[in-house]
Amino acid sequence: MLRVLQVACSIVFLASVLPAQFSSGIQGTVADRTAAVVPGAQVIVTNIETGVNRETTSNDEGVYRVLSLNAGIYKVVAKKEGFGTIEQGSVVLGVSETRRVDFALSVGNLVESVTVSAQPTILETEEGRISGQIDAKQLRELPVPNRNVFNLLSLQPGVSGRTLTSNTVGGSSTPSINANGQRVDSNSFTVDDMNANSISRGGRSEVTPNLETVAEV
Repeated sequence: MLRVLQVACSIVFLASVLPAQFSSGIQGTVADRTAAVVPGAQVIVTNIETGVNRETTSNDEGVYRVLSLNAGIYKVVAKKEGFGTIEQGSVVLGVSETRRVDFALSVGNLVESVTVSAQPTILETEEGRISGQIDAKQLRELPVPNRNVFNLLSLQPGVSGRTLTSNTVGGSSTPSINANGQRVDSNSFTVDDMNANSISRGGRSEVTPNLETVAEV
């Protein structure tokens, strides 16, 4: 399933000429039950849908970061010798989102393991920005004019302009919208974190995904 992201920011637009890479991430702090930071803890982030995992260690301040992740559902495990292993499952990571997952390790042996079932807050606390997300359920239930997914961009916060009147393929299928006061030609489009911007016309997309193939906007 494709994940489509649209932003209107001149910085993002200029950066889009760089090689494509995934733009989401997971970060947090590893501490013990007394709130003292735990440096050198191993953190393993696993994409539940694909089985691909990434590993890192917490720094001297107990902070870890795993960047360049694609959107999806993740399992995050933290462990260190002398402490019990703790796991946070079903961490939902959206497009271009940084999710915070903190750990509080208990002193114990290596065979002890704790699984945290509570979901982390859906409020994005790691970045200050205006953003919106339309998930798969909303895509199924919302009316989509001309079955063109780009028409849903007009539902996002700070977006104004006109939507599409036809469903054609190529750059002409992109709506003329302004996000947070930016010009239409400052819009940048990515599909699965890959550049989909038109080469010949600024603020246009070369790709118009079929509605049934889109997982989220």
